Amino acid sequence: MSARLYSRTVAVSAVTATSAELGYPVTDLLTPQIRRQWRSVGTGAQTLDIDLGAVLINPVFALQGCNAGAFTVSHGSAAYTTVSLGVLSTAEDRHGTRRISIATSGSVRYLRLVTSGTPTDGAGYWWGGALYVFADTTLLPDNPLLGSEANPLYPQTRVDLPNGQRLVFDRGAPRQQLNLRFRTPRSTDIDALVRLARRGPCWLDMGMPANRELQWPVQFDSDTATRTFAQAAQDESSIPLYEIA
Repeated sequence: MSARLYSRTVAVSAVTATSAELGYPVTDLLTPQIRRQWRSVGTGAQTLDIDLGAVLINPVFALQGCNAGAFTVSHGSAAYTTVSLGVLSTAEDRHGTRRISIATSGSVRYLRLVTSGTPTDGAGYWWGGALYVFADTTLLPDNPLLGSEANPLYPQTRVDLPNGQRLVFDRGAPRQQLNLRFRTPRSTDIDALVRLARRGPCWLDMGMPANRELQWPVQFDSDTATRTFAQAAQDESSIPLYEIA
């Protein structure tokens, strides 16, 4: 396990798709709300082409929310298919959001994603939620301790009826509330995680190959991040983050 944080979002110059259903344009991928979706016309193979407008070194692409079990991925600095990364699988977390992050190396301007298989949710179309591109990668100085939490939050309104029944109205996409605990040497700047996540959207990847769903687009919006003097030369930190959904 080697946790890392991707930060400094990069604006996408252009994104195109093989097809788009009326009212669900591919440009919806550039908004952070995963329920504001791009949808294809039918379930035939779809190609998503992403153009950054200029070459970046080692950018990371991430897709939050989709119904593709895998994508065939390629990228390049002068063409979409210069470098093939093969077929990369997405991962679904326990509250049903499927996501993928793609770390590239070298000079990259273009990325191509081609849907593979059939929609995982049985829909008559492919869909995608929110696309992020990050320019910076920060390897966290320590991994979160055992006892860190990832709790799903379900935005909803509940109405208790006189007959004892309860109605529940869905108010948005579920998201994770993360509470990460660290124990680090006092000289370690673990609060860099807070500063970066306060500046704008980041992508936290717990770095667990067997559990690729343990990664999220995150921000820090809390009033505080607790620091406890645990030992003579070590501190414990509790850092709350919320998943952007």
